[in-house]
Amino acid sequence: MRAARLALQMVRGTATIYLANVAPREDVLSLATGGRADYEARAMAKLRQLADGLEPPEQVHLQPVVRQGDSGTALLSYADETRSELIAVGTRGLGLVSRLMLGSVATKVIRASTIAVLTVPA
Repeated sequence: MRAARLALQMVRGTATIYLANVAPREDVLSLATGGRADYEARAMAKLRQLADGLEPPEQVHLQPVVRQGDSGTALLSYADETRSELIAVGTRGLGLVSRLMLGSVATKVIRASTIAVLTVPA
């Protein structure tokens, strides 16, 4: 939410802001959530709720989207597909050990992105 709000403040003129969520791989989804369709429906509902709370100017369109796969890779791919100019991503503040073992979506995006990345701490 904080990353979306800050990105919205940076927009000048007509724009589309994509509110993206990345679903885990299908095998993880089936174990944890009941499958992709169920996950996607819940994620889209949350993204629409987020969009409703942002109150963008008239010329700014908010577009919720759910992708699937590795979060960092999927976000970078979607930014490329949409020819985005900025990726705004929140960070959860994981400790060093957690980051080393689990990785960090924000770190992956920062390192691999060819466009500007805005990171917003939790």
